[in-house]
Amino acid sequence: MAQATPLLLKAQQQYQETGEKQRLFTSFSYQAESWTRPRRIITKVEYTYLGINQRFVVTNLRCNPQFVYDDIYVLRGDVETASRKLKLELKADRLSYRRFLASQFRLLYQAVEKPT
Repeated sequence: MAQATPLLLKAQQQYQETGEKQRLFTSFSYQAESWTRPRRIITKVEYTYLGINQRFVVTNLRCNPQFVYDDIYVLRGDVETASRKLKLELKADRLSYRRFLASQFRLLYQAVEKPT
């Protein structure tokens, strides 16, 4: 996105001056063609010896861009990882019982190590 270009150039310049990883944040308003109204976009630009790492997050939160990225967006990924582990390692996606207790029992049964 063109709105993030100044931040990208700033991160690159700071990296070239210091030789240290640069991590900068900003936000701006943007409206895609399919959207009915403009949305807030948070941009994270990271510049390291590996090059550019850029991320965009669409949000309606009005807090500090770095807080939204680090303390909300990134943590959401941790929850998704835990959910994936439940599904793949404990077969939690097979909890098709109608009653909650039956599903909980099956999940507990899958979690207990079975003797060989």
